[in-house]
Amino acid sequence: MSTTVSKTSSLKEWLEGIEDLERGFDLLRLYKKERVDEIKREDFSSRLPGLFEKLTVLAEEVLGGALLLAHRSIGRQIVGSFAIVAMGKFGGRELGFTSDLDLLYLYENPKDQEAYTRLGQRIITALIVPTRYGVAFQIDTALRPSGNAGTLVSSLASFEDYHRTMAQVWEKQSLIKARPILGLGDPKFLQTCRRVIEGIAYAGLPPSIAGEINRLRRRMEVEIARETADRWNLKIGRGGIVDIEFIVQYLQLTHGKAHPALRTPNTLEGLEALRKERLLEEPGATDLKEHYLFFRSLGTNLCERRSSDPKLWEELGERREKVRSLYERILG
Repeated sequence: MSTTVSKTSSLKEWLEGIEDLERGFDLLRLYKKERVDEIKREDFSSRLPGLFEKLTVLAEEVLGGALLLAHRSIGRQIVGSFAIVAMGKFGGRELGFTSDLDLLYLYENPKDQEAYTRLGQRIITALIVPTRYGVAFQIDTALRPSGNAGTLVSSLASFEDYHRTMAQVWEKQSLIKARPILGLGDPKFLQTCRRVIEGIAYAGLPPSIAGEINRLRRRMEVEIARETADRWNLKIGRGGIVDIEFIVQYLQLTHGKAHPALRTPNTLEGLEALRKERLLEEPGATDLKEHYLFFRSLGTNLCERRSSDPKLWEELGERREKVRSLYERILG
């Protein structure tokens, strides 16, 4: 099977007229590889958010290709409107080279659940099934209502009802990162999903929110990170990336109803909005931005040459303690 394709074409052009799913899956993987190789040749050492943005845009393009292939394979079974919502770092436009894609599926008409479940499953298959070119992306759909115990796709009405009547604080917190990005049917459905999600996330929460978020944070640190004196978890461990994300999200949940400028899924944009709205004073906002970028840079190839430098680990330890101090001051 020939895999000759133009390096200058868009993925949509690569997939033009492709009916064979196996070939389509190969093209998704080849396209991603070529674009990632191009990105790696660029210098992002002084503008790391630009790297996250490029990787996110690429992921959106590959996901769009998977949607195209899945839709073609199902055809006329699909009616009504459907939306794919990016969650987590995908929703925040903060992807790294090895990031999974957190996805949520919403649709308009409850009668369409069976068809959209099939569509959602085929989108995932298009991305995760191994071919001779590997996988395109790993996919996580655990942020849907009721998690892995829930249905793969949710009608917008049932999604809204769940979050207004049953969802826990952490589930509302996850909606800060929710970003409807692709769909089928009425283009306005994406806008409707965005309004519903924003209305849920920023409806206002009880004073106990700090305690609930803090309990979740402690559980993640103890049960998942499991750090030791010589083993640190930069993302979930003490004073790590999640400390910064939770500070921002807590303040967004607390003040987002009265301050619409805070309603962004991006951590750095959230920090800047909190600074401008004077809800996070200096030097805290600037310090957290610097710590966040430092931590994220360690997850890329930008710092590989420094990985064995004792001064790097000393600096990392100092930054973690500063972040934890800010976290405790804000959330208690």
